[in-house]
Amino acid sequence: MRTLVVTPYLPSFPGSGSCIRTYCLARELSGQHELRVLATSRLGGAPPGALTDLESFCQEVRVLEPPAGPSARRGRVARLASWVWSGAPLEVVALEPLRGEFARTARAWLDEFRPEILEINEVLTLPLVEEVARQIPVVLNVHNLVWRVAQRMGQHEASWKTRLKGWMNQARLRAFEREVYRRPYRFVTCSEADRQGLLDLAPQARVSVVPNGVDTDYFSSSADPGGDSERLLFTGKMEYTPNADAVEFFTAEIMPAIRRLRPAAHLEVVGMAPPVTLLDLAASNPSLTVHGEVPDVRPWYERCAISVVPLRAGSGTRLKILEALSMRQAVVSTRIGAEGLDVVDGEHLLLADDPRDFAEKVLALMHDEGLRRRLGENGRRLVRECYDWRRVAPLLAQAWEEAARGI
Repeated sequence: MRTLVVTPYLPSFPGSGSCIRTYCLARELSGQHELRVLATSRLGGAPPGALTDLESFCQEVRVLEPPAGPSARRGRVARLASWVWSGAPLEVVALEPLRGEFARTARAWLDEFRPEILEINEVLTLPLVEEVARQIPVVLNVHNLVWRVAQRMGQHEASWKTRLKGWMNQARLRAFEREVYRRPYRFVTCSEADRQGLLDLAPQARVSVVPNGVDTDYFSSSADPGGDSERLLFTGKMEYTPNADAVEFFTAEIMPAIRRLRPAAHLEVVGMAPPVTLLDLAASNPSLTVHGEVPDVRPWYERCAISVVPLRAGSGTRLKILEALSMRQAVVSTRIGAEGLDVVDGEHLLLADDPRDFAEKVLALMHDEGLRRRLGENGRRLVRECYDWRRVAPLLAQAWEEAARGI
């Protein structure tokens, strides 16, 4: 099937969760389908060589950049003014400079390539190719319910000004998403939880679940993973606000209880683009080290015995959990962190939402190597059976076929 894939980032591995999802699904389906990718490197932080890698299995890849314009400061002021008066979500306004070039390229490819399916990644990308979306069947890959992420983050904002701005934008996101989900597209979500959330906004929508996955060959460790039981690991794109919030929450409210009993306990944070606030926190806190982006995260899974996922906001599902389980690593997560994954508390990982409970679960794993080993083996078995990309990708191909047939 000839498929035009549109994304607001350059699909890559490694990369952010959305970059990895788009890349791995395209890689798995490229042998049976003809793919052209229209992307921008503005978001996602693709590693060196990502474009060449993507071109090795796609028929064509075009990366577009916003036109040269005002300074960064003036650009932010202009976007803020546009957000205030337009009624559009801030995230849509931020992509507006790309709209013209995306539309022109998509129209040209529509005539030249004659795609049978237009796959749009991220709901906020739709305005960039809305004209083409009226002309061919659309599969909209909803990586997150964006309004839900904004709603959850708003509950933890300290500043009333930030809460007010967040509430206004969350209301716009919800209205924007509701309107999109009522269109005659085929929608794809990462989990049944997100599918139900989408249907709450648009009960008549056609929605398929295509879970997130993991490359179980790449993320593989020995049967005896080892690792320092007092070294804890958190991974993720750190400029993503829920990830930064999770580290701050863990450092302030969970780690002190752990260090009272295990003074050497230390949190290692690995992931691209850590904000200045997080770097400043690490500089003043001996229990936290922020490493930033690394070329290969697997050695960190080997060094640290426990992964922590203390997320208080988010949507979709977390690739960081699937990667940790694939590496036979013991995981402690909040329920929001593990939302949408078919995991069982006490069998594949440990779940805790209250800071004291979370600390107790981490301490239990530090003390009990047998429990760490049992969770690690069960987690590895689960991802091999249910979340390997080779098992997941055919579900997306099925969604493409159903959309092309109008089902």
